[in-house]
Amino acid sequence: MKIAGIIAEYNPFHKGHARHIELTRLLSGADGVICLMSGSFVQRGEPAFMDKFARARAALMSGADMVLELPAVYSLQAAEYFALGGVRILDSLGSVEILSFGREGSELPKIREDARGRGRCPNAKRIRFRARTRDWNTGLSMHPKRRAAWRSL
Repeated sequence: MKIAGIIAEYNPFHKGHARHIELTRLLSGADGVICLMSGSFVQRGEPAFMDKFARARAALMSGADMVLELPAVYSLQAAEYFALGGVRILDSLGSVEILSFGREGSELPKIREDARGRGRCPNAKRIRFRARTRDWNTGLSMHPKRRAAWRSL
């Protein structure tokens, strides 16, 4: 069974989110979609516009098979840690093979460039990447650090 995971805030849930769930299933061929969603508070510590139960219900009615709550320790963080916590949780489920995300803005070419090859890299390369990112006290922001670690492989 192929399962896709989506990490989101859905604050508020709208038609674009429903379309994302639909396209995730359609384009990936996933048999199931799990959404990992912020709870009562979202990034930057703001209270959610809609309560978490209404947002979860909307996701389920739009085609998600399961909605889990992203713990506040991750959902209140900057995007980097929000995503990292979400990916770790989805990975810990042991069944999510596909990570699907939406993005506002025009950075898709940069995202594609950064992601090129990552989904197909052997485990040894992933382990080396993790080892190279352990000591990141270089004064660079997170994106240049990640890029430098990947290029060093």
